[in-house]
Amino acid sequence: MFCRNCGHEINPNDKFCRNCGSSIDEFVTVNAHHSDSSIDRGSVGLGVLSFFFPLAGLILFLCWRKEKPLTAKHCGIGALISIIINVIAFVLVCILLANVFSGQIIVS
Repeated sequence: MFCRNCGHEINPNDKFCRNCGSSIDEFVTVNAHHSDSSIDRGSVGLGVLSFFFPLAGLILFLCWRKEKPLTAKHCGIGALISIIINVIAFVLVCILLANVFSGQIIVS
């Protein structure tokens, strides 16, 4: 069995996930007859894709957060890191432009 919240493997007798603390109601049983593609192992590749295309990462996160929580987590983290870096870059450019237009930095 695997936790639906974090994807961590749990014992059948557990009432809560030892990794994230979710209750037993949120556990998903993965049967042996399912193919390997149905098991959520996360995808670093999709996280990197989400970094370069944060809107796609956000959409993937929202679509997969219940069915594939680890993959959704990687997509969400990639998108979040990208957005944070873009905001920091925007603020730095605004500060630089404000200094250039106020005459504190002379561009030759």
